[in-house]
Amino acid sequence: MSWVGIVIIAHTLNALSFLVSKFLLEHVRIKPIGYAAIVGFASLLVTVLVPFGYAPLSAGDTVIALVTGAAFTWALLYFFRALDSDEVSTIVPVIGGAIPIITFVLAWFLLGERLPQRGIEGFILLVLGTIFMLWVPQQAKKVKRKKEMMIALFAAFLFAASFVGTKYIFEQTTFVNGFTWTRWGSGIAALLFLLNPKFRKEIVSAFKLLWSKTGLVFGGSQLFGGVAFVLISYAITLASPTLINALQGVQYGILLVLALLAWVIRPNLLKEQFTRKEIVLKIFGVIIISAGVLLVATL
Repeated sequence: MSWVGIVIIAHTLNALSFLVSKFLLEHVRIKPIGYAAIVGFASLLVTVLVPFGYAPLSAGDTVIALVTGAAFTWALLYFFRALDSDEVSTIVPVIGGAIPIITFVLAWFLLGERLPQRGIEGFILLVLGTIFMLWVPQQAKKVKRKKEMMIALFAAFLFAASFVGTKYIFEQTTFVNGFTWTRWGSGIAALLFLLNPKFRKEIVSAFKLLWSKTGLVFGGSQLFGGVAFVLISYAITLASPTLINALQGVQYGILLVLALLAWVIRPNLLKEQFTRKEIVLKIFGVIIISAGVLLVATL
């Protein structure tokens, strides 16, 4: 299977995870720090992979691997903090559009990555399609607070830096070893959250919720996200992190189809509302993304 197929499967799993989480979190409140900590602590489970390919890294690569993993945990924290505002309709497209662009810049300067002409064309189509998919016209001028936008852009930067750092580490060692070291960094970042008394209280609250009936369903849904993350990490060993991040638009297309089906069957299930203009824009976005996928699939 090509790397494009692997990424599409990963984004399909991410879409399913997102829908289950969205449905549950309409009724159950988890603080951003709690969610980031849960994901970070779960990352420490990669320790079971030590017998299957662990090897020490150089001092410099060890630091890069741990910082790369920590950046992902912090990215999650700031991502959910941004979504915690009432500016979601504008912040989501900002994050979705910024991540591949920032990844492109970082990969260009730090990895020396150069996309072929068709790759650049596919990248542009994927980013444009993603923006069309996520943009809500009547909310375009709603963001009045620069703080939320800065948080969103910082989250995008951390996600991009994490993916570029992951690509670098995978070029230095095997997939299993690189994945283990970067996930340890993610777990260490979560452990450091516990040093803050306020964070510690919110994390304990999140874990108590996780062990409730609803929380177990929520945790189960994150298994989809976990498998998706492993698949995307593996795809990074095969292809450009810039194009892999740009393919995130596929996830939004899948989410649109699933959300529309849910809206038709049970309008109140996900509390989604679509205007005619929004549907047209999103369908146009899907068409553009599809064209981008076709271009990058032929690389």
